[in-house]
Amino acid sequence: GYGTFSDVEDGEGTLSTLLFGEYLLEHFSMFTNTEHTGVLDYELEYIFAGKNSDRENLEAVVKRLMALRFVPNYIYIQTDSEMKAEAEEMAATLCSLLAVPAITEAAAQGILLAWSYGETIMDLRTLLSGNRVPMTKSKESWQLQLAGLLKLGTEEDKSEGQDVADGLDYREYLRMILFLKNKEIIAERALGIIEQNMQKIYGQTYFRADLCVSRMEIKTTSRLHRGITYQYKTYYGYQ
Repeated sequence: GYGTFSDVEDGEGTLSTLLFGEYLLEHFSMFTNTEHTGVLDYELEYIFAGKNSDRENLEAVVKRLMALRFVPNYIYIQTDSEMKAEAEEMAATLCSLLAVPAITEAAAQGILLAWSYGETIMDLRTLLSGNRVPMTKSKESWQLQLAGLLKLGTEEDKSEGQDVADGLDYREYLRMILFLKNKEIIAERALGIIEQNMQKIYGQTYFRADLCVSRMEIKTTSRLHRGITYQYKTYYGYQ
C-alpha cells in the first residue's frame, strides 16, 4: 500500500480479493510443498479452517474438497450410459440373490452413488500427491472402474491417482475454496501466521500485528538557496 487516495477502489472489490488470494498462495505453505519452515507446516490449510493442528486443518480442507469433487462426479456418471448399465446389471444380480427384485432401481442408484464417492477418493489421492484433476469428468479422465470400487481401501488397492494434463492441482483447488471464505476471517488468520513466523523465524519476539504501525504522515521542510524553505507532507498507509 502506498498512500490512500479517494480516486481508487476501496479494496472490497473482486479484483482486490483475487489479488489477496494470489498473495496467500505465493507466501504461505501448504500440504504439497516440500519445505515447511513456519510455525505450522500447512499454513494455507490453517487460513482456511482455523483449527489447532496441521492434521485438523488438512482434514477440514480434504472434507471441503471431497464435497467439491463428489457433485460433478455424480453428475457425470448419470450421463454415461455404459456406467449406468454396468451399475444396473450389478444391482439386478444382487437383488436376485437377495430375492428383492423390487428395489433393483434403488440399488442401482446406490451403486452409482458409491461409485461416485470412490472416484472422489481417487481424486483426493491425485490432488494430495501433487497431480491434477479436471473440474468435470469425461470417459478418459474417470479413474475408478466398478470392479476397483470393491477393492478400494484394501491391500490390493495400490493406485495413487492419475495426472490429467488439463486438470487443476491442489493449489488451484485451494484457491477456489479460499475465494469463497469470509475475507475478514482469512485476513485475520493470515496476520496471525505472519506474527508467529516473525517471532519464530526472524527472532522478532516483540512483534505484534495489532501493534504494528500501519500508517504514518511525514512532514518535511526543505531549505533552498536564498533562504527559501519549502514544506510538504507525505502520507504512507495500508487500507
